[in-house]
Amino acid sequence: MQSPLRSVIITVLALIIAVVLLPWIMRGIGYYVDNPGWEVGEIAAERKDPQLCQKIIVFSHIFGPTGAARRGECIYRYASLTQDPTACELLMPSEYGLACISNLWPEVSGHVACGWNHADSSLFECRDNDGLLHQGKSCEDFKNNQKQFSACISYMAERAKQAHQCAQIPDQSIRSFCETKMGAWEKYPELRGSFYFGQATPQQL
Repeated sequence: MQSPLRSVIITVLALIIAVVLLPWIMRGIGYYVDNPGWEVGEIAAERKDPQLCQKIIVFSHIFGPTGAARRGECIYRYASLTQDPTACELLMPSEYGLACISNLWPEVSGHVACGWNHADSSLFECRDNDGLLHQGKSCEDFKNNQKQFSACISYMAERAKQAHQCAQIPDQSIRSFCETKMGAWEKYPELRGSFYFGQATPQQL
């Protein structure tokens, strides 16, 4: 019969071995143990699989970012690298998720220089690379430039808070951005006062 002390020692040694081996076992079956979120985000982007972010676990780095924070950073990094706003839906509903979507606009729009005229908010305008300014109150005025035309419809949809308008956008990247962002407006009323949706009116709220 084993002595109580010997049983305690064997139990402690077994626990130590388990603690040492567990991270390696977890890595062996596909988990990312204590990895930074941005690092796994880059791996996920290479493999085109944002679900890899869900496999981040914190084991020994308990005083660093939490597992949830690392998974969020991973998804944000993935979306940035792939320019895929739909990945940001994994962060919803949250301001971080809206930031993830909104901050992709320069890339998905091809860095078009478009927006509302500061003096007349009913006037939409875009500037060509050569500096030529185009203005109009209808997106049809930008029909000869697909990126500008698509950007105009996206701006109009966001101003009207009408997700269905996004379907008219010919540019796939801008359409995906518009549908994702305005889809968030429709799905998550609690986020409608967000900075990323602009200054909401009482009617919109």
